[in-house]
Amino acid sequence: MLRARVHHHRQGQIVHNLSRATNLDARLTRLEERSRHVQLTDESICDSCRARLGTKLFVMYPDDSVVCYRVCLNECYSCYRNQGDSSSGRGRSSRKNVIFKQSWLVSR
Repeated sequence: MLRARVHHHRQGQIVHNLSRATNLDARLTRLEERSRHVQLTDESICDSCRARLGTKLFVMYPDDSVVCYRVCLNECYSCYRNQGDSSSGRGRSSRKNVIFKQSWLVSR
């Protein structure tokens, strides 16, 4: 009886520590993605609608493409409307990894 309880307790500790390690790895990956930098100039344009970014809010996708926030909202709405169909919009399958930044926060 005692041996089974100790075994069950240790299995729980293993699962808990593996979960913590996975969480730490995910947090590190997220931190690395958020620390990526993009350099914009006054002539920088949206990769989708070709509008000048200027001081607009923009989105940087994991494939390093930069689009204005309006395009991103339309793509996300289209994705939501199609219930997660990744073929909508420009074919981006990793919309969860989008990074939002104000263009005036980026060094020019």
